[in-house]
Amino acid sequence: MEFSFEHLSDGTLLAECNDEHQAFAHWLNQEIRHKPAALLPVMQAIAALKSGQKKHYLHEGHYYQIDMTRDDVIIKPREWDDLPDDEDMHNLHLDEDNEAACGLEDFEAFLNSWSEG
Repeated sequence: MEFSFEHLSDGTLLAECNDEHQAFAHWLNQEIRHKPAALLPVMQAIAALKSGQKKHYLHEGHYYQIDMTRDDVIIKPREWDDLPDDEDMHNLHLDEDNEAACGLEDFEAFLNSWSEG
């Protein structure tokens, strides 16, 4: 998983990923960038998965859902019917095929790099 971060003038980081993993960057930019505390349950779930306390975790974000196991992470847009009616879909950078997968350790490294940004 290739990624980079750009420091913006508002003090936040903008995530960029290779095309294959771009959904992870969209999720981080849209759901976490301005609310970093929203990352805490995901990081706690990763720790629980790695320690064997959990076998599976499903994170239901505002726009994306993240399905995690001890080995894999799959991200995909939430069902279109579940999105709020007042959202301007053209500004969300979502498309029905916009999903990605990676290993749990790669996902954790991505999130840790962003947190340390």
